[in-house]
Amino acid sequence: MQDENEKSTKYEDIILPNLLQIEAWYRDGATDKEVYEALGIGKTTFYKYAKEHLELKELQKRTKPIVDIEVENMLLKKSLGYKVNISKPFKVKHIEYNDNGKKISEDEEIVYAEEEVYIPPSDTDMIFWLKNRKPNVWRDKHEIEHSGAIKLEDVL
Repeated sequence: MQDENEKSTKYEDIILPNLLQIEAWYRDGATDKEVYEALGIGKTTFYKYAKEHLELKELQKRTKPIVDIEVENMLLKKSLGYKVNISKPFKVKHIEYNDNGKKISEDEEIVYAEEEVYIPPSDTDMIFWLKNRKPNVWRDKHEIEHSGAIKLEDVL
């Protein structure tokens, strides 16, 4: 039987064996809440371990920003429009004729060809980008501060 000093912690039992999985979740865009819920531990415990254990803290610092950067890059790309190569299927018919011009065989096959397709800019993504990057110019609601007195006589 283990004494009090040898008793394992949730960190050793739950976090350590799952560090690789946690890293994968963060790379896939998971939030801290999704991670600690998937691990079956509480918020307070999770954040306590992130403060106390350098390997978990470093894992968060290393993986979470990568996904954020990828999303930012895709948002910019979608806002500006871009080209992408896609593989399109085409049905090709093969017909064989004899010397007299009579059809002797016919078959079909699917052939794939690359095609460059232009993905036009997304209005929604452009608006989102501008509202967040230039809120003073693009926000829906503008606050105007008025200084001085307004006299009711002047209004009437």
